[in-house]
Amino acid sequence: MVAMQVGIHVATAIWLATNEHSWLTFIAVSYFIGATMTHWLFLAIHEISHDLAMPTKLGNTLLGMVANFPIVMPYSVVFKSYHLAHHSNQGTEGLDTDVPHKAEAKFFRGTFLKTIWVFSQIFFYALRPMVIKQLPPTKMMGLNWITQFTFDYIIYINFGMTPFYYWGLSAVFAGSIHPVAGHFISEHYVFHEPQETYSYYGPLNAIAFNVGYHNEHHDFLNVAGSNLHKLKEMAPEFYDNLEVTKSWPGTIIDFILDPKMNGNRRIRREPDKNE
Repeated sequence: MVAMQVGIHVATAIWLATNEHSWLTFIAVSYFIGATMTHWLFLAIHEISHDLAMPTKLGNTLLGMVANFPIVMPYSVVFKSYHLAHHSNQGTEGLDTDVPHKAEAKFFRGTFLKTIWVFSQIFFYALRPMVIKQLPPTKMMGLNWITQFTFDYIIYINFGMTPFYYWGLSAVFAGSIHPVAGHFISEHYVFHEPQETYSYYGPLNAIAFNVGYHNEHHDFLNVAGSNLHKLKEMAPEFYDNLEVTKSWPGTIIDFILDPKMNGNRRIRREPDKNE
């Protein structure tokens, strides 16, 4: 699956670099194909971060680096550390970098500023961890950087900057106004108090490794996305009574327009001082 995703994304970038096209075509391809493939790869890396794709941890780490290639910047290795901390310390200040920084949440209020925030989500997800919780370098981080920039160099010397413009714009779309990007908000922003996590059971799960089954995922983080629907079917008494997200695109609109929704609509926990 990852080979297919990377292959399509790379082939599309090469096609754009080697054929004449209008800027409207470039934007349309970046949104409809590029953003879809980028977000699908984001979620492939999410699945891989739980060591659910290959038999060994090393195999998963290396596969994550391959999935990282069309995303331009090396992040698959550090994402694993941050994401597993999100699972073990959900909502904890200074440990869960999925929670907006307090200054970020305080500033981006009101329809206009929340719209800007939604369009800029990918940058906050990339930069927020460096503000909240920096990680010490590791050998695997170094390997991620080496393999990624080697791939970038090979693409650049053969096809120039066009693939990077395409992948960059695709990443911005993928992390902002793409339909699947609604899961960033829908998973843990509190729309129905006191529930903290929300599942989505709609068709977009087909290109999201079933990440919409999010309560199920947090309850059993070592169950592959392909089996999360079976988990729900096996234990309906635990999930059928919970509030759900009916639409990922609708969640983006609801977040922007609902005056009570902002970056502080997350359950925040103080860190355990004994740890």
